[in-house]
Amino acid sequence: MSNQIPDVFQLLDIEIANRPSTFNDYLYLQENLPLVYIYVQKYPAKYNNVRECPLPYDCVKEYLPRGIDWMWYLFNNPGEYTRCNFSLLDETELTYLLKEMPEMGCCIQWRNILPEEKKQILLAHHPQWAESREELEKLSALHWVKLLTLHPEYGFIAPWQKFSGQDWQKLLSEHPEFAQYCDFNLLEVADWEVLLINQIRFFPFCPAELRKKFSPETLHELFACYPEIKNLWEK
Repeated sequence: MSNQIPDVFQLLDIEIANRPSTFNDYLYLQENLPLVYIYVQKYPAKYNNVRECPLPYDCVKEYLPRGIDWMWYLFNNPGEYTRCNFSLLDETELTYLLKEMPEMGCCIQWRNILPEEKKQILLAHHPQWAESREELEKLSALHWVKLLTLHPEYGFIAPWQKFSGQDWQKLLSEHPEFAQYCDFNLLEVADWEVLLINQIRFFPFCPAELRKKFSPETLHELFACYPEIKNLWEK
């Protein structure tokens, strides 16, 4: 099918302006219809007149046989979820769907389907789905960084003792207000290099012995972005 992609899209480009805006008119591209549909959904500005027309249900059943096809279809037609056989979606597709469309959370028994790692991903994005505070506290530090990046209001229950230097670098780069909870002794040279590029305000917390180990490339970027610290660097 990959060899046919250019011809299919070229044909679609030629016909799009003249044909009625319904997928019934593209049935002559039957074997490529899922591919064309996904392409149209991903580039709505180019094919807006087609994007606004729901795919007929008979086409959905026949031409969207894969989970990934349904995933893209539901992104643009969430009301059609009752027609979807969610068993077609693998764990990754289902997780991505729920991560991007939390309104689907009440339609899918995800707790009974997904493994623990995928559940943690979803709870990091949608902590309101947690059944208890304890369930959130069990999340790994990696998922807590994501959770706090998206929902900083949950900082009051964050298990800070789980955080590594790299975790702190990622979180403080996005939310410096959490510095009051940070043990800066955990950060290594690589963590400081990234953190100071993103948040120079933490320069006073970086030990001089670690600053001496910064790479020349990092120093060049730092001094270019923040020339005011150059004279203070070796002090």
